[in-house]
Amino acid sequence: MENATRWTVTIREDARLVETGSAPIILERRTAALLLYLASEGAVSRSRLSGLLYPEAGEGTARNNLVQLLRRLKRVAGAALVAGDTVLALQADVKVSVAEDPQAPGALLGAFQFADLPEFETWLLTLRTRLTDERRRHLSGQADQLAAGGRPREAAAVLGEALRLDPLAEELWNRQMRLLYLAGDRTGALAAYEACREALATQLGAEPLAATQQLAEELRRGSPGPDLPLPPPVIMPAATLRPPVLIGREREWATMEEAWARGQNILISGLPGVGKTRLAQEFAASCGVYAHQETRPGDAALPYGAAARNVRRILAAYPDLTPEPWEKRELSRILPEFLTSEGPPEPMRVEEDWQRFVTAVARMLGHEAQRVACTLDDDTQYYDRASFELGAVIFRPDQTHRSAGRPPRLIATFRTGEVPPELLHMVQSVVRQGEAIHIELQPLPEVDVHALVRSLDLPGAAAHLDDLTRATGGNPLYVLETLKHLVQTGSLAEALPEQLLPQTVGATITGRLGRLSPGALHVARAASVLQSDFGPELVAEVLGAPLMTVAAAWEELEAAQVLAGNRFTHDLVYEAVLSGIPDAVRAMMHRSAARALEGRHIPPARVAGHWQRGKEPGRAAPWLRRAAEEAQGTRRPVEADEWYAAAELAYAALSDPQGISEMRRARAALMGVTP
Repeated sequence: MENATRWTVTIREDARLVETGSAPIILERRTAALLLYLASEGAVSRSRLSGLLYPEAGEGTARNNLVQLLRRLKRVAGAALVAGDTVLALQADVKVSVAEDPQAPGALLGAFQFADLPEFETWLLTLRTRLTDERRRHLSGQADQLAAGGRPREAAAVLGEALRLDPLAEELWNRQMRLLYLAGDRTGALAAYEACREALATQLGAEPLAATQQLAEELRRGSPGPDLPLPPPVIMPAATLRPPVLIGREREWATMEEAWARGQNILISGLPGVGKTRLAQEFAASCGVYAHQETRPGDAALPYGAAARNVRRILAAYPDLTPEPWEKRELSRILPEFLTSEGPPEPMRVEEDWQRFVTAVARMLGHEAQRVACTLDDDTQYYDRASFELGAVIFRPDQTHRSAGRPPRLIATFRTGEVPPELLHMVQSVVRQGEAIHIELQPLPEVDVHALVRSLDLPGAAAHLDDLTRATGGNPLYVLETLKHLVQTGSLAEALPEQLLPQTVGATITGRLGRLSPGALHVARAASVLQSDFGPELVAEVLGAPLMTVAAAWEELEAAQVLAGNRFTHDLVYEAVLSGIPDAVRAMMHRSAARALEGRHIPPARVAGHWQRGKEPGRAAPWLRRAAEEAQGTRRPVEADEWYAAAELAYAALSDPQGISEMRRARAALMGVTP
């Protein structure tokens, strides 16, 4: 028969090759990795496979090693299992069977260590997660069919298999409890509840949802409803993401209006979640059309990172703004997408070079400044030094750059205690000179917390006003996150047990994250590792996952108010996701992020940072060097010295005396450079 299976590769904790009618052959780890990768990805280029399986070898050595591996496999099998020249694929008579048994010992290829194959290791971790999700969905559907056919005991057993894959899936526990009761096993149903409660308490520090607790109580009484309906899915109210009206802040608003009338800029600081951005947005909108400039976590490590994002935003917002060819060339110093076949511009060596670059950026900023009432500069604690100083040069109060026109009115927000020294000095200076006012935003008083909760129109929320005020200290974000927790746990409409009020907003967010599906949590973690400027396509590349799988997880994250578009709903959510990643997994994700970013127009400092956090000094060193050279070419000697020093440390970790010597010479030569 044409294309009949001759060879079967069975992949469980290890990998075994079986020819029809013969004894199995245990495969070594790189051969197992090769066959699994080809089975999952289809045809793959030879260069891709050689780099994946031999990352530390040079290109020529890696290709030769792959040739030898294929020859050994052919010798063991007695036939070629892999076909192709520049592109490789499995032969038609080779079948790969991947473990689907949730009770199989160990993880997929868990018998092997792949720390020296970091890209394959990351891909394998993603594959394991995807297979687990697919298996869980399959078992859930199988249980539905069995239950519909009047076989509740068998359906409950199938859900037990699904729960071994994902013991935090409370919806599955709920269904299993119902099915066991319908099968006449009330004791088993209550045991399932206890197992659910223990899993959530141990891994999340959380209680079961109110609906699950109510079901358990009904089972104890022996009086559940006749049809045992499943609880409806939790839909997070839109009002908990952005309350419909600004509550309180009348005193601060009046102060801002007085400052605006005097022509002063407005600087707002406060603790995370206290409402700085919302107040600034509302006031800016009351003044007319405004520009919203955001900085993101990670920007501080990227010279001109904030400036680049701002210029991109302006070019997208104003299609009539077309940079001249010379301006594009200057902007290509911070916007790699403007690079041409001519290559990068020459480094800035004299004052004239610097002024030409400043003029190009100033015309972009000035184009918008003439069309808005003010600029809202949000989260300025993330600003990098280069962008901060460039903006100060272009919009100096005493002498605005001629290409920028009039300086924009500024409303800026920043976290208390987290601003760099330069920004703190600027704040103190402009306030002292009367050019700006500074408002330190405080938590809401009790009366405003009550008004905030009532404005959300959440049934049952008003019954918890005093508890919410006490638990949150008047921080608006803490109030909203606690209400999300109560909505998710079904606790809004009943008396509030003490344990359902989380002790910190971090615990609240962590608890909400724990109720995401494994795939959605994986996507959120990859996004947090990337920090900023991410989207589904980039996250899919980092995870090595199908784009549509990531897109489905993205929808779940937006519905849970973890993501809003291509950013986290709040920096505290981002921080909770990132801090929840195990160290080893975080390092793997950083390595995968670095590989994904290497082929894009990305500042070398960003790629270097991922290799550093991925504990790969050998891969970080050349990118650190490029970051230093780029900083030096844009008249940023301080940053250049920092990058050269970091590259020197990376070469030292590699015991590379030549690299160390070159970085030291570069730093010595830099001493004579002045901005």
